[in-house]
Amino acid sequence: MEIKIKVDAGDTPKTFLDMAPERFMKSWAVAIANLARKNAFEKGGRSFWKREIGQSVREEVTGPATGSVYSDSYIAEHVHTGGVIRPNPPAKFLAIPIDKSIRRKKIFARDYPWPGGKPVFMQDKSGKVYLGAQLKTKVKPLFVLKRSVMQQARPWWPSEAETEAESRRFFEQEF
Repeated sequence: MEIKIKVDAGDTPKTFLDMAPERFMKSWAVAIANLARKNAFEKGGRSFWKREIGQSVREEVTGPATGSVYSDSYIAEHVHTGGVIRPNPPAKFLAIPIDKSIRRKKIFARDYPWPGGKPVFMQDKSGKVYLGAQLKTKVKPLFVLKRSVMQQARPWWPSEAETEAESRRFFEQEF
């Protein structure tokens, strides 16, 4: 994901001619990058949005009249566009938490303190496989095992219209 910023020298207002081009481009790129970060930070209360998504936004001046704003995180792009999530080899399944206590604590199956040291595998009539914890008289399912899941897109990257609006605001405020 990248936003490219280019300035055509013929369209450059006289106000900017006295300014160092790299400085101008850096300021503009920072304004657009801050818009992308703000979009990510506003998505929710989870630290994931700030730590992984918002902080992955970078800006770079690549010449006197060009710059770019981009995310250096593949997770950020995946969250924006959505798509299939599969386990990394050698794992064959994803362990999706289904119990509220696990979801609140954000515990992975590999980190869960299993009673007896190991989880109990169980299968329901439809063929779904679960990891559960052995209680005194029954097994409580905590995770469902899936080969893949479809993640819905949660767009956060600025659209072209948002980028243009932010650029207008930047020019009006700064100059």
